[in-house]
Amino acid sequence: SVGASGTTPLSYQWRRGTTNLANGGRISGANSPTLTITGVVPGDAGSDYNCLVTNSCGNTPSNNASLTVNVAPQITTQPSGGTRCVGQSWTVCVGATGTPAPTYQWRKFGVPISGATSSCYTLNNLDPGDAANYDCVVTNSCGSVTSNIATLTVNTAPFISSQPVALTRCSGTSATFSVTASGTPSPTFQWRKDTVNISGATGTSY
Repeated sequence: SVGASGTTPLSYQWRRGTTNLANGGRISGANSPTLTITGVVPGDAGSDYNCLVTNSCGNTPSNNASLTVNVAPQITTQPSGGTRCVGQSWTVCVGATGTPAPTYQWRKFGVPISGATSSCYTLNNLDPGDAANYDCVVTNSCGSVTSNIATLTVNTAPFISSQPVALTRCSGTSATFSVTASGTPSPTFQWRKDTVNISGATGTSY
């Protein structure tokens, strides 16, 4: 808006890009003391809005007025999940745009992670408790948007909880060796004799 005085009638012409007495840069139909832009878009942003006020004695331009158009965040690159082993590291990132520049908050199962406020989040020295669904909430003054979920799987090395034991048998009888082991993903088994694989011996017992 502009306020003006002088011998009436006064006429108004809003412009962009010029403050001299020439009539360049006119905004069509903008001929009242107030200029209203409905449904602003980024292209409307500028620091060069001004109004030329005219009467029968001459004209005077107003000072320039600025319009800043903020834009809600938009995610341009979604985070990706991963599979790692215990002790390794994992980094997950999200790409986003927005005006003003957005802030970031990573979450684990929907719960904010303290200090995880960058576009990338890194976990070091992983343990099974880090396996989870992660996402990121991207926010600025125009709103917020939540990324897709990135699932982290943390695998564990095989652990033998029950070792095979030595056996003594008579000739012609059977001897069965067994082992119990856990791990993520579930481990496979291969029995060996003198470090040489035994064909087909791939169960927990042999």
